[in-house]
Amino acid sequence: MPKPLTDSGSSLRENGIIEALLRNDSSDVISILRDYPESANDFLEKTGDSAAMIIVKLGSGSMFDQLMHGAYAIDYSFRNGRGQTLLDCAMASVDRSVVAPVIEAYRANAPHLINNPPEP
Repeated sequence: MPKPLTDSGSSLRENGIIEALLRNDSSDVISILRDYPESANDFLEKTGDSAAMIIVKLGSGSMFDQLMHGAYAIDYSFRNGRGQTLLDCAMASVDRSVVAPVIEAYRANAPHLINNPPEP
């Protein structure tokens, strides 16, 4: 279960990845994802965006690469405060270097979420 995190007054040990993202500290984000891939599911209470969603919105780069390396730990059914999934966030970026790996991660780790046509 992801834990809600605030953007004020919490310790780095408690908030880890969210604090690092708010500080724009890519080296801490990468280290945290490498050691604790499930931290991609922690979310910012104010917006409901998970760390994975924030990283996807930032686009490709080393944080995104590390996120995809630990893609098995992502909660693909999680929705932010606007009802969006990680795939919705990736599609909104319209950056092929983000969209394609996220779709591949869904295919590998949550195919039931993308290969589930509506019933007639």
